[in-house]
Amino acid sequence: MTAPDPTAPAAQPAQADRLSSEQLQHLAFLARLELKPQEEEAIKEELNDLLGYFQQLQAVDTGGVEPLQRPLPLSGELRADEPGMTLSQAEVLALAPASEQGFVRLPRTLDTE
Repeated sequence: MTAPDPTAPAAQPAQADRLSSEQLQHLAFLARLELKPQEEEAIKEELNDLLGYFQQLQAVDTGGVEPLQRPLPLSGELRADEPGMTLSQAEVLALAPASEQGFVRLPRTLDTE
């Protein structure tokens, strides 16, 4: 199996596979983009280059290659959950910016109205 050369220029898509102005306008509409007339030709060429890269990828023989879900194996190894040293309530309250009736007082984060 040979991979396409990423440094080589993209193969130009066949004329039938090239993006038309109508297709570009439709894509712009779907993406909610407002293209200026002077931008259309440059964007159309960039998209046609991108289509050429996809055609290169489709030309690669992938027969006999197993599908790959992840490039690296996942490791489910976690450290043991062992209790350690904790702070007493008095130490926590001493470190808190504000406390009330034995609890740490925090600013409201949600409106409850």
